[in-house]
Amino acid sequence: MAFVCRAGATAEIQYSTSNTPHLYILLTNPYGKPRNVIWINVTTPDRFSDTRIILTPEDHPYLNHDSVLSYRNCAEVPITKFPILESEGKLIVQPDISPSLLNKIQFSISGSGKVGMGLKLKLDRFAAKEPAVLIPPTPLQQPPKLPAPTPPPGESEIS
Repeated sequence: MAFVCRAGATAEIQYSTSNTPHLYILLTNPYGKPRNVIWINVTTPDRFSDTRIILTPEDHPYLNHDSVLSYRNCAEVPITKFPILESEGKLIVQPDISPSLLNKIQFSISGSGKVGMGLKLKLDRFAAKEPAVLIPPTPLQQPPKLPAPTPPPGESEIS
């Protein structure tokens, strides 16, 4: 199955110097020229991990234990990288994450000190342009009903 670059797509990727493959999550649809996406990988927590989001096996079938996002490895990647990784056998397509989890992860980036401001701004621009991937807002609450005005003393309600 060919990998489709879109927000929420995931893949097991053996990337960088690590021999251990990790789950990568695309946080954006392709944008810009050349076409890029922003990705983040999931990893086993250690004592230095940012634990603002803990992913569990219930969040994604690839996970077999509690995991965290590697904010320091959040990066912009050209989409031309994916066919190469796939042809080298270093990318295995995985199921997409839910739109609500995608939104939660996108939002968590803004609070991380390990993600550069330029990347945060690009993700903010993407999220503003692509509301379809965000959690729909809750319905507006109806204003409380005010009691009917009472007539001044000496006047009846019925004229």
